[in-house]
Amino acid sequence: MKDCLIIIPVFNEVKTISNIVKKLKKQNLEILVVDDLSTDNGCTELAEKYCINVIRNKRNIGYENTLKKGFEYAIKRNFKYAITFDGDGEHSVSSIPKILNSLTKGNLVVIGEREKKNRISETILHYVFLVLFSVSDPLSGLKGYDIKKLTNNEIKFSFESAGTSILIQSIKKNLKVCSKRIKTNKRIDKSRYGYGFKVNLKILKNVLWEFLKK
Repeated sequence: MKDCLIIIPVFNEVKTISNIVKKLKKQNLEILVVDDLSTDNGCTELAEKYCINVIRNKRNIGYENTLKKGFEYAIKRNFKYAITFDGDGEHSVSSIPKILNSLTKGNLVVIGEREKKNRISETILHYVFLVLFSVSDPLSGLKGYDIKKLTNNEIKFSFESAGTSILIQSIKKNLKVCSKRIKTNKRIDKSRYGYGFKVNLKILKNVLWEFLKK
């Protein structure tokens, strides 16, 4: 669909990103790769080989701010839908039609619920959101957004915790949000964000802060 943009934030993921883009191109989807100043030259080769749009950050700004650039691109170019898709190979391209189908049926945010969570904080928030809001896996990197309707409902796209913030704002406004089970692949490398106690605590604090903000 030409009115849907796939946003892929990447940082040194040359081992996986080429295969992801190759599969996405077969589905005739518009692709934007936002490169957070990688040092592996993978995105330069991607742009040349597959003729896709690539934004390269002038400095390393982190995952959430890199996502924000993707949303700004989608809004500026008048896309109706946006789907975020991690570049580490965890998500399956075959899950995208399910997410897109849910968006076309009136959902404003669609969460791709993973089979396995990578951190204890993700497991905790999975059950908290499931009990309180009937949606699961809020920290999944694979999410779909109805950009047009979210903008019309005054959802802000300028924030520190991009995907999670949009979801929480939508929940606060009682907008239509749902979760869909997706297939996941085993990662071939380690997360650059880590798995330790401090990382999990920071994730939990950031989500709590999003709920407390006006």
